[in-house]
Amino acid sequence: MMRRVLVYRSDLLPPSETFIAAQAHALRRYAPVFAGLRRSVPTLALPSAASPSLARSAGERLLFQYFGRSRGLIAQVRAHAPALIHAHFALDGAEAVPLAQALGIPLVVTLHGYDVMCSDKTHRETRRGRRYLARRENLWRMAECFVCVSHAVRARALQQGFPADKLQVLPIGVRPEPCLRTLAPGDTVLFVGRLVHKKGCAILLDAMLQVQRQLPHAKLRVAGDGPERRSLESKASALGLCAEFLGMRSAAEVRLEMQQARCLAAPSITAASGDAEGLPIVLCEALGMGLPVASTWHSGIPELIEHRVHGLLAREGDAATLAQHLVELCSNDSLVQSLREAGYARIQQHFHLDRQTALLESLYDEAVAGQRRGPAASDARALTPLPPPFAPLEWDEEATLSVRSRMPSRRSLDAELPSMKMHREEPAHSTRKLPANAAEAAGKYPTPREHPQAACVRKDR
Repeated sequence: MMRRVLVYRSDLLPPSETFIAAQAHALRRYAPVFAGLRRSVPTLALPSAASPSLARSAGERLLFQYFGRSRGLIAQVRAHAPALIHAHFALDGAEAVPLAQALGIPLVVTLHGYDVMCSDKTHRETRRGRRYLARRENLWRMAECFVCVSHAVRARALQQGFPADKLQVLPIGVRPEPCLRTLAPGDTVLFVGRLVHKKGCAILLDAMLQVQRQLPHAKLRVAGDGPERRSLESKASALGLCAEFLGMRSAAEVRLEMQQARCLAAPSITAASGDAEGLPIVLCEALGMGLPVASTWHSGIPELIEHRVHGLLAREGDAATLAQHLVELCSNDSLVQSLREAGYARIQQHFHLDRQTALLESLYDEAVAGQRRGPAASDARALTPLPPPFAPLEWDEEATLSVRSRMPSRRSLDAELPSMKMHREEPAHSTRKLPANAAEAAGKYPTPREHPQAACVRKDR
C-alpha cells in the first residue's frame, strides 16, 4: 500500500501557492492528503482524492493555534494514517509540531523565504509571528528535516540558529514544456506575482518609463494582486505608462500570458522588514517555457540564473539597468535565442519537477526511517542536489543576507507568551542530542561568517 504524506498549510491553499499543489501532485511513491485550519478564499483545487482535514470551528482553530489541541482535527488526520507530515513555511511547521507528536510521526518542513528572511522584530508585530518565535526552538528539536528552496534560505536559517545538520537544499522545480516553443512577436513585458514590496513592481514601472521612450510600442501586463495594487495603478497612470493590471490569474491564464509575452520581468528587492525571496518559482516557469527573463541579484535568484547565460540580472532597485535589459530582450534576437536555449536546458537538467520531487521522496524515506542526516557544518553542500552558484561565494556585509536580527532570549519569549510554551519531549524515533535553549543553539551552530560556504551572496557585483 502506498504511504501517505500529510501536507500541512494553515490556509489551504492560496492561489499564489500553486507550487505546493504542483509538488504534491508530482509525488509518485507517497499519496498526499491535506490538513490545515481553514480553506483560503479564494482557494486552489487540491490534488488529492481525500477531502482535506480542517478545524471544524473558530474555537477549534484557536485551541490548536494557541495550545496545539484539537481532537477533531487530530481524529480526521489519524484516519488517513499518514507516515509523516510535510509542513510548508516555518510558521506552519511550528503549528504542526503538536500534530506530529500526537500521531507519533516525523515532521518535514520546507522553508520558502519570508519565514526565515523576515527579522524577529517583524515576526513580533503579529500574533502568529509571536507564537512562532515562542515555539521556534521546539520546532528545531522536533522537525526531522528542514528543506530549503535555495542556498540563500539555508544561509539565513543558519544565521537564525536552525540546526545545520537538519538543513537540506532542494528547490521545488517545475515541469518544462516538451520542447522549446517559438517566442511571441511584439514588445510585451510580463510581470507575474503578488503586488507586495519585495516583488519590485514599483521599480519595474520606473524602468518601463525608460523602455517606452525607446520602444514606443512596448507595453506592460501585470498579473497578480496584493496590497500595493492601488498605489501601483496610480503610479502607472501618473507616469503615463501603457500598462494593464490584470488582477489575480489562474495557473492556466498565467501560462497563456507567458505564451503571448516577449519577456518576463521579476525585479525582486529586499523589503525593509528583511523579507526576501527564496527562489521565485515564476522564474523557473518562465525559463521552462523558453521565455527570457530580466531579474535581479537577489537572494537565491543567482543560483538559478547566470547573468547573460540564462537571463539578465540587475542590482536590486536599479531601474536604469533593468530598463536597458528589457530593451535588449525586446530587440536583440540573437541574445534572446541564446538565453532561451540555455535557460530551458537549465530547467531540464537541474530544476525539473519530477527530478526534484523524487529527491524529496528520498528525504521522506529517510525521515520515516529516522535516518536523516544533513551535511556537516564544514561541508554545507555535501548533500545538496542543486549545483553551486556560478562564481566563488563570499559573505558580503552590504548584501541582502547580511540583515541581522538578535535572537531573543528564551527568558524574554517565556515572559512575553507564558501560555504558549510547548513541551520539549523528544519523539521515540529521534536520538539526537540537541541544544536546550537559544543561547546554546547560537553557540553550537556556525554562522555564515564562520562558514562562508553556507552563504549565497556574491560580492563581485
